[in-house]
Amino acid sequence: MRGLMGWARGQPARDPTDDVFPVHELDACDDMANMVVWTMLRFDEVLDAEMLRDSLARLPTIGDWRKLGARIRMNAAGKLEYHIPKQFTEDRPAVAFTSEVHRVRVDDHELGRKLPRATPGKASVQAGCATFDSFAPPPEAPRTLKDYLRSGAPLLWLHVVTFADATLVTLGWPHMAMDGVGLSQVLQAWAVVLAGGDEFVPPMLSLRYDPMGTLTAKDGPAAKIPEEEFFMAEEMVTNVLLYLLCIVYLVVSLMFGDKMKQHMVWVPKATLVKLRQEALAGLEALDNGAAPGSLGGGAKLSRSGTPKNKRLHKGGVDEKLFPRGIVADHVTGKPFISENDALMAFFTRAAACGRPRSSRLPVNLFSVVDVRDRIPTVTASIPGATQSVFLTNMVLSVQTLLPARVFWGDWEGLNKTSSSSSSSSSSAVSSSSPPPSCLGIIAGAARSHVAAGTTEPQLRAKGIMMVKAVRDHLPAMVAMAGTPRTALIMFSSLDVGTMYDSNMFEPAVVKGGGRLEDGNDDEKTGDSQQTPTRKLKGCTPVAFMVPRNGNVRLMSKMQLFTIGRGRGGAWVQGSLCRDVWKMVEEELAEIERR
Repeated sequence: MRGLMGWARGQPARDPTDDVFPVHELDACDDMANMVVWTMLRFDEVLDAEMLRDSLARLPTIGDWRKLGARIRMNAAGKLEYHIPKQFTEDRPAVAFTSEVHRVRVDDHELGRKLPRATPGKASVQAGCATFDSFAPPPEAPRTLKDYLRSGAPLLWLHVVTFADATLVTLGWPHMAMDGVGLSQVLQAWAVVLAGGDEFVPPMLSLRYDPMGTLTAKDGPAAKIPEEEFFMAEEMVTNVLLYLLCIVYLVVSLMFGDKMKQHMVWVPKATLVKLRQEALAGLEALDNGAAPGSLGGGAKLSRSGTPKNKRLHKGGVDEKLFPRGIVADHVTGKPFISENDALMAFFTRAAACGRPRSSRLPVNLFSVVDVRDRIPTVTASIPGATQSVFLTNMVLSVQTLLPARVFWGDWEGLNKTSSSSSSSSSSAVSSSSPPPSCLGIIAGAARSHVAAGTTEPQLRAKGIMMVKAVRDHLPAMVAMAGTPRTALIMFSSLDVGTMYDSNMFEPAVVKGGGRLEDGNDDEKTGDSQQTPTRKLKGCTPVAFMVPRNGNVRLMSKMQLFTIGRGRGGAWVQGSLCRDVWKMVEEELAEIERR
């Protein structure tokens, strides 16, 4: 934060009537403070832009949701603060708003026709977020923390693009204000206000309570949590020089390594099910000892996470890959992984294909986990926490170190296991590509690390480690495992409740402007009597983007994946080497043919 002190010069004069609140310590770390995010959603109905603006602007007038109308300022000590007007006015609005109108159907617009859309029953790789920069907020919208500090802009910037039959809704927000779960809570509360249910908006507690600060404090409620050493302490980068080497290597590899290309990928439910089944089959084979030599001897893992024959596991290889063993289904007792685990495994394997096999680099599967429901000792100390929301960054990372042999199948047993399962596969997976059976190992290892790393004592240990990094003026994100040359692949999720499946902004739909479920544009009508026959679709995520002029624009070159789930399937925004995307399409098609 010391490097940002110069940005404090040129701030607007302080309004003495503002209410001032400190930005929480982990929210204010450089990783979060320097990042501005634009979330773009597509609705296949015409929405009333002014209704969207007015309802969103009402949300900051409800209790401590007023945080959303705050202005970011830096005080004389270099600390970030929220300055909140006592009354929002035309000069100091609760929400910044811009809009544009295109009087053509979205498919008749040169760029609009490229917008992502679900392809029924078939996975598809579609245009990435950079394609749609021209639909993003205008140049005057804040793109950096510096822009926020030197302007009078509130935290939220709403930009609405209207077509004759569709609407793009983009919300710009600084990551220091909240995480993806917080954004989901904002969207859902906004929908409640739009429907006239202001009294049903849950309390927002983050202005007055700092759950992550409580979790990592030496004293207070969290002191009751049993003290444990972080389970990956031996793998963590703790030396300051190694920290710096990690940063240097990451930046150099991003600047001069293979060029990444972003795409949005639609994976329908049926494909997700098959993907999980394939990964689960590989994991069950491992659990049954069907892959001798695959984990340094092929011994079956016990449910407690301890190998049944440790002598077969030189260096504790099994324990590192599966720190809690192969996680079991609570009902069947068989190995368990989720569809999300399988999806992460698929794209992790794809990312490995973008690296030379000869490099032998390990991979750090870096998964962002919401801790809101995982720290009961902390939340129990906050009055009303279970019925309230927290707009802050309540996430920690779970990291899974995967040795190169997981991807390249150097284990004889693994090769035998995978050869039979892939003998009928097409040439989509080349002989130099990771074997399909490694999906189970990746997914199972990731699930085991989540189970090991998300207990309350472990979350406290990891949080304390992050706070130490921040106070040592090091990026909290680089409190990571591995070596400077470990390949980093990051995953996060954006759950917007039911919005992917049903239009939560239905009250703002312009009568006669919606699209029929069957897609017959000629049947749209302005007759309100026919409106009930129209089933409104949910939204389609178009982009989760960091503005190009942002301080963290290098992140657009990282292998970063954002997963959004709905009943019908999953949207994945990801970055991979250009040559790998073709293989992703072929592998998804092959999975669907099975």
